[in-house]
This record gives sequence, C-alpha cells and structure tokens, in this order.
Amino acid sequence: MSKKKRVRKTTKIIMLLVEGDTEENYIKGVKTFYPDIEFNIVPVNMRGGGYQTYIDEIRKMSLIGCLGVFIIIDIDRAKESQHELKKLKELFELCRSKSSKEVPILIIGNNSDIEYFACCHCPSYTGGNTDNYIRNVFGKDVNKFKSDSKIYEFLNKGGRDWKNAITYNSRKYTTNQTVFKNIYKVMKKGLSIDINLKDSNLNLNNLNIPGTNFCEFFDIIGLL
Repeated sequence: MSKKKRVRKTTKIIMLLVEGDTEENYIKGVKTFYPDIEFNIVPVNMRGGGYQTYIDEIRKMSLIGCLGVFIIIDIDRAKESQHELKKLKELFELCRSKSSKEVPILIIGNNSDIEYFACCHCPSYTGGNTDNYIRNVFGKDVNKFKSDSKIYEFLNKGGRDWKNAITYNSRKYTTNQTVFKNIYKVMKKGLSIDINLKDSNLNLNNLNIPGTNFCEFFDIIGLL
C-alpha cells in the first residue's frame, strides 16, 4: 500500500460530489490512510442519480468555506442516449459558470465508470471488461465489490496501488485523450493554499477511449 505523506495544513474544505457508494467509500479510505491531509475532505453521495442530480445539487449548494469542489462522474451514461449526453454538456457548462477564482469546480470523469479506475490499480489489468476482471481476478461479486466500505484498502494492497492507476492512464492524460481535463496551478504560501483553475476542457471525441483524469485529485491534495 502507498506510504503516507505529510501535506500542508489548511482549514478549508475540499468538497467532492460523487456518484455512489463506491466513490464515497474510496474517498473515505484516502482520508483514513492519509491522516496528515488536513483538508477537510467532504464527499457528498449523489446516490446514482445521474447528471441531473449533480446539476440540481450544484445549483443549490453553498461554496462558503470551500477551497475547491470536485465533481466525480462516470462517463458511461453519456454514451447511452442523446438525452444523457446533453445533460453531461449542461453539467459541464454549469460547473464552468459557477466556478470562480475563490472556489474552482473541477470535473473528474471516469470513462467508462469507477470500476475502470478500480481495475487500473492492479498492474495486470490491461483493459477489457471490468466486471469480468472484478469477478475473475479480484474474486469478488461485482455488486458487493462496489458497496464494500473497505474498497480503498482492498485496492491498495497485494501489489495494487492508486499510483498504478495514475501511471496506467498518464499517457492518455498528457496527450489529451481523456474526456475531461482541467488546467490549474496549486498556489502555496505558508499554510495558505489556493487552486488557480485556468481552464476546463470537455472533449467528446474521447467518449470511446477508456481513461480518467483522477490524477488531478491526488495532485491537488498533495499526494503526487
């Protein structure tokens, strides 16, 4: 499992809107295993409600006290129908409009879904059907795997590691083959930390390319 790394203190909140239990439990695992991350990382579970649920939540949520907001979504819905694709675009534009210099909003897109990111933790994963990989290699029932409260711990032991997942997807990220990519700089002065979000990109030409920009989350919280 990855070793703990000390991160600068801040009293501000990093809020994460996540699609379901898998993502929420994973983020809680990050918080548990890296106690020196002294951001108050707050996951908000959308309970699998889809892009419209994110849209509704973003419109009403308060950003007071937030250092930044991460929107963690699966891309598979956007490939299911024109309606969902339209909602993905609407979500992207809403995040751009509500994002500010004080509180940037960054979308993290897992293509096709969080199970892809999970399988990438394993060095032997080279693509392919994630459900089959979870059953045949992880030896897990897919539904139980997705609801496992200790999913972070499982994915970061036995040779598995989140850094494997980042490395596996690094070429696609650096060559702009992910659906989402945020251009930003983390500004640190003493105990003060600010996220300068310069631009956010949505590339729908990459809808059929498996990938993720999850590296941005780990980078901003200081683990990369």
